[in-house]
Amino acid sequence: MENILFLDVYLSSMISKSTDAYNLYFYEDFVIAEAKEDAVVNSSVTEEALKIMWQHFSGNPFTIISRRTNKYTISESAYSPRLFKKVTAMAIVSKDPEVKERAYKEQLLFNNSFAFFEEIEEAVEWARNFKLVK
Repeated sequence: MENILFLDVYLSSMISKSTDAYNLYFYEDFVIAEAKEDAVVNSSVTEEALKIMWQHFSGNPFTIISRRTNKYTISESAYSPRLFKKVTAMAIVSKDPEVKERAYKEQLLFNNSFAFFEEIEEAVEWARNFKLVK
């Protein structure tokens, strides 16, 4: 959470929302999503979170930064192309080698830009620059 506080100063105002499985931190054109400890993420959980994101961004394309600090389970069904139609890019943030290995597999299920970072600041910079070049 300390890096999130850094981002508040670094970026414009943040709006936070949550579901049973996720904490969501919204910025101008991207969202930082943190799955809660022991959450089970499947297509219905993903759909619930993405609906909140779509509403927040008024249907406009956006980037998701998935900050993976907690242990949770994610199923392949969570990456349905139908669900991710407005997501232009996704970044995974973690220092855990197992998370990185799983992210490589998840990347095959995601049809748009995908990146992996160890630091949240790197992912935020990537997301901000990604918007500039799109």
